[in-house]
Amino acid sequence: MTTVDLGENNLAVAVAWRGRKVIGTLFVRGRAHEGRRLRRLSAIRWRQMASGKPARGVRSNRRRWARLAQAEEDAARQIARRIVRFAKTHGSRVIVLEALNRMPQAQRMGWTRRQNLRRSWWMRGRILSFTRAMALWEGILVVRRDPAFTSKACPHCGAYGERFSRRTGGRGPRHTFRCPACGWEGNADLVGAINLKKKWDRTFPPLGPLMAVAKATKNDTKTAPARVEDKGAVEGAANAG
Repeated sequence: MTTVDLGENNLAVAVAWRGRKVIGTLFVRGRAHEGRRLRRLSAIRWRQMASGKPARGVRSNRRRWARLAQAEEDAARQIARRIVRFAKTHGSRVIVLEALNRMPQAQRMGWTRRQNLRRSWWMRGRILSFTRAMALWEGILVVRRDPAFTSKACPHCGAYGERFSRRTGGRGPRHTFRCPACGWEGNADLVGAINLKKKWDRTFPPLGPLMAVAKATKNDTKTAPARVEDKGAVEGAANAG
């Protein structure tokens, strides 16, 4: 089987399994695509400011919006194709995806970043739709699981952990996950894909304790000392539980 997490830092992270053993991983990087989207949205924003407020019921920059939508559609189709090809290559008969929840509330965001968040969630939905259709053509079953706390629970011990950035001041993309209980550390998006396997196996820890810790934990990120993640740590986390 293959589990897929539509991550925060990567457009998609897929993990192929044989039993409880990891036999392959796929990282679909998203920084370049996010950068192009932000540039297109910024161009639309500046053009709107220069041309003034459009009339009621009229959408300005229609061609630019159409090009942006087409670019998102093409990217989602390519990502879905890579996921299905990866699953087929590793002999997976099932692809487990996360069931999308509501888009998080956009608070204290400018117009460009708010639109970027909306387009990002729209694109995730398109990836799910294309993956389902392409997998069906290849005879692969696609199922969805509730993603609650899949990116917050340690894949090794099940304790509540946090994403953080290694940059000074804790700013920037939160690429790393660290567990305060057992000290396990690894790629934050990979954690989500590993925990989706636990959801499928019904070995994921109860949500009650995780919710209690989440409410008591302050949402502040701290920079941790650099640490190199090795393959053994990932396999150890996958085989735990």
